[in-house]
Amino acid sequence: MNSDLINLKIPEVDIPDGPVTLTIRPENLVLGDDGINSVDCYIRSHVYVGTHARFKVQIGETEFEVVGDASSVRDFKDGEIVPLNFPIEKIWLVPQEDDLVEESLDED
Repeated sequence: MNSDLINLKIPEVDIPDGPVTLTIRPENLVLGDDGINSVDCYIRSHVYVGTHARFKVQIGETEFEVVGDASSVRDFKDGEIVPLNFPIEKIWLVPQEDDLVEESLDED
């Protein structure tokens, strides 16, 4: 899958051809993993919240929230550029709204 931000390998899914929205939960993004589906990100800020840490990261002009375990605040610092991984098995693809509207009209 190609996007303006990153080229991703995606899971096999049964959805109509056409534009999709990629979704992934913040706790499924992995800081520091430079494997398949990784892109460098800039760590803008972070906050330690006891059981975990929340990072604001940026790729190009787009900002993401990443949730990592509490110890990750020792590994990653604000202002660093580190790999951010989008694990294939955690990616969900959803047809864009126009496709869903057309499908529901076709069913009537």
